[in-house]
Amino acid sequence: MKLLELDCHPLMEAFRKRAADMQPEESVLYHLLLPPEYNIPADMMNPLLYLFLEKTSEPGVLTQYDNQNCVLKVQNSHLIPVSGFDHNEKFQILQTTPCTTSAGFGFDMHELGSNPFMPSPIPPLCSEIESGYKNPEKALEFLRVRIRSDKLKPLLDDIENLAHKSTINAKNCQSIVQNLQIYMDKICDAVFEVRPFHYIPTLFKMKTNFIIFYAVVNLFHTKLLNAYHELMKADDSMAEEAVQYQSPSKARPELIDKAGDYIRNLHNSPNIAESISSVTKFFESVVNALPDKNAAADDILPAVCDGISHGRSLSSYIVSTFTYLSEIWPQEGLSERITYILVTCSIAASHFANGVDEYDENNNKKVLVRNERDETIEFIENYLDSI
Repeated sequence: MKLLELDCHPLMEAFRKRAADMQPEESVLYHLLLPPEYNIPADMMNPLLYLFLEKTSEPGVLTQYDNQNCVLKVQNSHLIPVSGFDHNEKFQILQTTPCTTSAGFGFDMHELGSNPFMPSPIPPLCSEIESGYKNPEKALEFLRVRIRSDKLKPLLDDIENLAHKSTINAKNCQSIVQNLQIYMDKICDAVFEVRPFHYIPTLFKMKTNFIIFYAVVNLFHTKLLNAYHELMKADDSMAEEAVQYQSPSKARPELIDKAGDYIRNLHNSPNIAESISSVTKFFESVVNALPDKNAAADDILPAVCDGISHGRSLSSYIVSTFTYLSEIWPQEGLSERITYILVTCSIAASHFANGVDEYDENNNKKVLVRNERDETIEFIENYLDSI
């Protein structure tokens, strides 16, 4: 899939050079506004025009770095002009990403739908993409109807033919997943060759990637999921036994039980979008169930295992379900946050199949969750940094 990062924005590239010599002030937060590329004329490409300061004593009030008269107010994910602008239009903050330069200068990047110094409407294509993103069951129809590309139609025909003609089983399911990743890349390349897609904000490019992902995987989801269940039957059987002895985590029991409700039918989820949504809600609920909202990574993994053990009917398909989801999910081009969630849940699920049996002080069997594995802890710590 097409890798999409705000780091590649031309203002961001120019700002890095300036930031190397900047010294941050105490009690000040820095915000770099990133309008769409098409909405930045050549004479307004100076990144310091878009750098705003927020004093910790005045939260939500942003003042331009070079001009104290230009002031914006943050309200409900929008920027509202207060002074120094010749209009009063508000601007939506599409997404925010924390950033730190190699010299240690920290700031937030905010992708905007328009340039605050010369407002313009968001292209109609963005509204179409938003609609397609919110209707994943119609993703293939969106690609066929909304995008005009001579290269795209043959690729979509090929993937539909493959879905109808392929026999998917335990022997070939993983190779088919690899093949689908290749098709997603090819479709992505074809879509982003279409000129209007060059200029839309990064957020909508990412949502286009989601549409491509849904369009391809929807055709194969049920067959692939069942094939993974067959492929990993032995692992699932071991996990089903081990989950009975899962020790309680630090998470609040009543909340961890509710978290398990999100994934209890994950093993037979009807489509990939619902699967991803369920796992995301599950993980967020697990984190929220921990008493410390700044929980350490070595608290999160046992809590995820605890939550999985409350998945009820999922218990017979733990390893196969999470392995399928982590393998079908592209490693770049979509949400990095969801990538962390899926891989972390997959690691947690694998612990049940590979756990070490021990006995507690009452000689009761229990499963030792090996949360001391450095690579697992480091991975979850990266997730914590991302949120």
